[in-house]
Amino acid sequence: MTRILVAGGRVRVSQRAVEAVLDRLATTLSKPIVVIHGNAKGTDTIADHWARDRGHTPDPYPVDAKLDGYSELAPKMRNHRMLDQGPEIVVAFPGGPGTRHMTEIAQKARVPIYDVELDDGVFRVFRWGKSPKEKAELIATGSYT
Repeated sequence: MTRILVAGGRVRVSQRAVEAVLDRLATTLSKPIVVIHGNAKGTDTIADHWARDRGHTPDPYPVDAKLDGYSELAPKMRNHRMLDQGPEIVVAFPGGPGTRHMTEIAQKARVPIYDVELDDGVFRVFRWGKSPKEKAELIATGSYT
């Protein structure tokens, strides 16, 4: 079994891109796959449907006021809860401050980060080094048109 954490934006998210990237990465991962995500619109929802449609297990972590509090820090607290679930990799699609925070705490925890770049129907996935000083390595490319 492989536990992956998917993070990414909520707006202007291409379902085809998210599915194509996850399909490509799934060929290299041990099955079954558990997809941890923040249960937000956009990337998280697409990843949830992708997992269900392909017989994997979605593991959503919505912001929970009882666990994460009521402040603007609640999404960051939720990110920590997701990271505590022990993902083997974090797949980071283009996003905003929440995605950036997720990659920062994952890197501090030395969880490998697969950084997804999308450009005109083509995706590239880079594996970050375990420290900020290490160079990223291209590990997958493909199209999503």
